Amino acid sequence: MTNAVPDLTVSITGSLSSDELFSLRLPCTTSIREVKQRIQQLHGVNPFCQHITLASNRPTSSGAAIDDRHILEDLPQPIELSLTKLCYPEPPDKAKSLSAGVSKAR
Repeated sequence: MTNAVPDLTVSITGSLSSDELFSLRLPCTTSIREVKQRIQQLHGVNPFCQHITLASNRPTSSGAAIDDRHILEDLPQPIELSLTKLCYPEPPDKAKSLSAGVSKAR
């Protein structure tokens, strides 16, 4: 019998409006990098164009981006994240080569 990893609900708000944009149900062991990949799958926003912070209504929010390696279970509960969509002016083929370069570096 294996122990199931519990799921957490992650609320994603807009950085300007603080209105909830959507919520995700993800395993507690999910990294912020994986959250960004899920946002890309569902909403088409490239991970390089996502600035994720703790929601501004949180007392621990500093406005600094959460490192991609952070795990959801280490964040204050309930998890409320703020998403800022950044402009990436390069053509899509350049974004793919940037993604490949980052993957090789890790």
